Amino acid sequence: MNETNICNITSSNEVSQLKDLISSLAEQVSELKLQDQQQFPAYSPSPRCHRSRSRDSRNTSNNSTNSNSNFNGRYATREEPERSWGLKEANGQYSGIVGQLQREEYDMCTLITISPDRNKVMSHARAYPSDAFTLISLKPALLPKYLSFVRPFSSIVWSSLVIGAVVFGLTLLVIQWVLVWAINKVGGGDVGEKETTSTTSQLFIWAALVGQSSTEVSENLTGRMLAGWWLVVCLVIITAFRSSLIAHLTVQGREAPIDSFEDMISRPGWEWAVEYWTLKGIIYDYFSKHPSPVVQQIFREMESLSLEEAVEKIQQGSYSFITFKNQISIKIASFYTDSQGQTPFYISVGGVFTLPDYGWGFRRGAPFHRIFQHTFLQFGESGIVNKWFDELMASRVKTNREAAALKTNIVVSKESEILTLGLNHLQGAFYILFMGFLVTLFTLLVEILVYNHQH
Repeated sequence: MNETNICNITSSNEVSQLKDLISSLAEQVSELKLQDQQQFPAYSPSPRCHRSRSRDSRNTSNNSTNSNSNFNGRYATREEPERSWGLKEANGQYSGIVGQLQREEYDMCTLITISPDRNKVMSHARAYPSDAFTLISLKPALLPKYLSFVRPFSSIVWSSLVIGAVVFGLTLLVIQWVLVWAINKVGGGDVGEKETTSTTSQLFIWAALVGQSSTEVSENLTGRMLAGWWLVVCLVIITAFRSSLIAHLTVQGREAPIDSFEDMISRPGWEWAVEYWTLKGIIYDYFSKHPSPVVQQIFREMESLSLEEAVEKIQQGSYSFITFKNQISIKIASFYTDSQGQTPFYISVGGVFTLPDYGWGFRRGAPFHRIFQHTFLQFGESGIVNKWFDELMASRVKTNREAAALKTNIVVSKESEILTLGLNHLQGAFYILFMGFLVTLFTLLVEILVYNHQH
């Protein structure tokens, strides 16, 4: 064999040095032709031909090191004509790079996702850890400040508290009535027990809740014991409310983040997109063939945009972008993060799903397939791949920021400033005050109407 054709889909998170591998292939290979699909990207395409200028990546660094080793050969990087990894067609043939390996037009390619269907027409050598497909959205917005006054307790706690106060007041009233009736009946007349009205019992209950003392306490032991337990309950509730209120006023709560497909479709008016080139391979199969109704809805309603277009829509709100976590992490750190590390974007935790392992692809029967497999296994077990990956991430971010002269598109909130509580934070208390005025005015009007009706 005097020539080996290599079809390469480059990635910005790929850095490796395969000196031992190239030494083993020196007698088999005299020229390497790499055909590239621009992805993260790891090269700069030439407008005049399919040749490209390589950039630092795990694949391209492999090949640049190859030429400096004792490998007696040369290589050229080329862009894949269809700009596609490959989808299975109706006749069983594949398009893109997988199809070229299936037809043995090329001997090998770099960076391709492993799948059972592809394994039937080509061979793989696992090279890199898999990457997660994740969701990018704006950071969760702050919750409305006018609700800060009631946010220390959940809606269930508030409902339970109101119902408990009403029930406790009625219980106190019934006990007082029963005791007065029993004592008067047994004693044969009035023994001096003062009857408790419904208004008096409710006023005592609510006064205790807001920390106010009341002289309207039952004169009998049973009523006082019941009132004492209510005061203990109010002490616990008031203490918990005050401590939680301070925390909620100083550190504002946020909306729930977008971490899954279910979160996206549950938000009214929420839209999403995927980068156009990701639908030219196994990602398309994932969305189009997935049995889950949620994934099917995501696929039907998704848009196909470039990264720049998607970022503009994300900044407008109610929008998410579905892409590779490593790729978008580099972009955000390079162009949308300030010097303090603040960014307006949120990356979903863990990703929504993980692709199978990445590897290099080979035509069936390639004699050097096992050599690559063994070499990649050595690099993975020794931890070299992870080390190179971390170094490349930092290097790529630094290079991008220097090239852009730190002209970033950053819109972050000034949450690091010293917080002073103002009307914006305490507006809920004033809303309650105005509501009390309205209720009092309504009660006054009712009393006037009732009085006029009676007289």
